[in-house]
Amino acid sequence: WHVAEGDRLERGERYGIIKLGSRMDHFLPANVEITVRPGDHVTAGVSELGVLS
Repeated sequence: WHVAEGDRLERGERYGIIKLGSRMDHFLPANVEITVRPGDHVTAGVSELGVLS
């Protein structure tokens, strides 16, 4: 799953895989209001990470 800068992703779309660990870095635009906090449990394709402001 290769995603380039500027690509649009839809909810539930796969764009990465975690191997041998449990960390995934997300780079969001500056105009996104983050709705999760460190330690929150999130589910791929279900949990909202932020909203465009």
